[in-house]
Amino acid sequence: MTRLWKLDVTALRGITRASLAFDGGSVVLGGGNGTGKSAFVDALEFLYTGSVSTLSGVAGLSLRLHGPHVRHDGNEARVSATYCDPDLSITRHLSGVVDVPAALETHLARGGRLSFILRRAQLQQFIHATPANRYRSMTELIGAETLDRTELAFKRAADAIERDVTTLEARRAEIENALRALPQDESTTDELLAQANEALSDLGFEIEMSELADTGQARTVVLERLSARQVDTATEARERAADALSRGIEQGLLREAIRQYLELARARHDVKLGAQALDLLQVLLRGRDYILQINTSRCPLCEQRIEAEDLLRHIAARITDLEAASLFKRKFDEARDALDSSLQATAARTQEALGLLARTGITAPSTPLDALAMLRESVRTEAVAESVDMAERLDRALDRWQSWSEATATTLRDRGQRETEDPDRHRAAEQALAVIEQVRVTHAAIERSRQDHQALIDERRGIERKLRARRRSLKLARDTYGTFNRVKNREIQTVYDELRSDLADYYDFLHPEEGHGVVQLTMDPRKRGSSELQMGFYERALEDPRAFSSEGHLDSLGLCLFLAFANRFNGDWPLLVLDDVVTSVDAAHKQRVADLLFQRFGDRQLFITTHDARWFVDLGRAQRDSGNSSTSNLVIESWSLEAGPQLRLVAS
Repeated sequence: MTRLWKLDVTALRGITRASLAFDGGSVVLGGGNGTGKSAFVDALEFLYTGSVSTLSGVAGLSLRLHGPHVRHDGNEARVSATYCDPDLSITRHLSGVVDVPAALETHLARGGRLSFILRRAQLQQFIHATPANRYRSMTELIGAETLDRTELAFKRAADAIERDVTTLEARRAEIENALRALPQDESTTDELLAQANEALSDLGFEIEMSELADTGQARTVVLERLSARQVDTATEARERAADALSRGIEQGLLREAIRQYLELARARHDVKLGAQALDLLQVLLRGRDYILQINTSRCPLCEQRIEAEDLLRHIAARITDLEAASLFKRKFDEARDALDSSLQATAARTQEALGLLARTGITAPSTPLDALAMLRESVRTEAVAESVDMAERLDRALDRWQSWSEATATTLRDRGQRETEDPDRHRAAEQALAVIEQVRVTHAAIERSRQDHQALIDERRGIERKLRARRRSLKLARDTYGTFNRVKNREIQTVYDELRSDLADYYDFLHPEEGHGVVQLTMDPRKRGSSELQMGFYERALEDPRAFSSEGHLDSLGLCLFLAFANRFNGDWPLLVLDDVVTSVDAAHKQRVADLLFQRFGDRQLFITTHDARWFVDLGRAQRDSGNSSTSNLVIESWSLEAGPQLRLVAS
């Protein structure tokens, strides 16, 4: 069996340079507080694991910053161990280099996996921790961390799928509400055209429109019939100008397009848009899948410790927001393009009217052309605040244009009526043109509603397909997790049951005839990881030992737990390290602890530290009583920053 012969520590913690001679046996190290006892324990932990637990997981503390001696460079810090059988050595440097011969690689790796060091703070974890934290401490002693991480991965996978299902169900409900809110118009194109044909006939225009494209030709027919009168050039010009002004520039459609665009543009401040948002969505999806697959507790980018479950929940919320933003962007782009098209059409109609007016010699005092151009430019550049201002300016310009157009058209029409024998001709033509235009407007509105309706139907169908698949996955994930959890809890409970006899034996050894009953660890089958510690007390049934036991009894119970686990799981591993673990135990029980250690674990290499001079003597007596002659009893006589601990051998 590979046993430790000597431990050499250089420039680590409070040690400048010191050696502990184990000579293949045990070491008891006494000394006052702050003299460097725990630094030797840190050195052993660093040798086997490359870390020091007291410097890990605490904000502001790190091995790199606080591991080296304060008067030495970190590159000088190292720990060396010399062994017998084989007669070789291992050296680990704080820089990260490990010098280990092939014959000791298995020994070093095994030491990194086993729990063979006990500090008093760990006793508190065994006894005073919550059931979940106690469970984690127990799994470290058992060596079941990988098993527990696997179970956690199963749980997180099931939770992630459940979040997906919830998100999909919420989106389906939104779609149902949107479908109910859409206006229902069952009119068909044929019905619209039939109604328009009838209205045109009533106005004296026998025009048959059979498809939507016929509206253009119908408009041309009305205009040609209107201009077919034999009038002089000036009269014709006035009639055409009046007709253009009466037709207007479709202000209603333009204003609706502006309203829809501005409504979305104002909301756009709260929505992430553009290629960067879409790229971020892909990054979040890949990041979520990576964390679920790798089951890491550290961020893959910055390597900081993370709470994976909270991070996944946050990622899912951001993915939902970005997917909603993507849908919003499509609607926003459609509204922007529709407004741009409407602005162009309105400008063209205005130019047409101005051209006809020029032939009559009439000049408009103001036109909406500048306002149209400025609004279009602000929409193109997506300057929302400027678009709002330009829309208001255009609204005023359109009102002025409409008032002037109506008055001017009336004037032109009155003059035309005096020059023709048919004063109703213009009115009938205007009404006919309005009927034709209304067909286009109504058809466009119905078509948009149908497209929106179909898009929502298609999306709902896709969501329902995804929901069926995700629900199947969720059932499988829950069944897998549930089965794994039950089997794991059952097996760990079996381990706890196997430990019961050793735990009872050690505790009875320390506390004979003191009124305690059965001592046991139990798994809570309703929870993923929860270990309950229970003890009988006189006639009371199993309860939390903190209900009746003193602090000293609780510390000794924690020690018994550790020893039971070490005896069960460490096999023939020789080292067992106890760092000042009997601080709260009284003198009589300390004697029993010393006897327990050397009677039941004397075949191992014990490394025991204590600041209690009386217990130091008790440990020497226990060695003699058990026939143990292979233990070195050392005392730290003094400590200084420059020299570190000064050791003296004490005869046992």
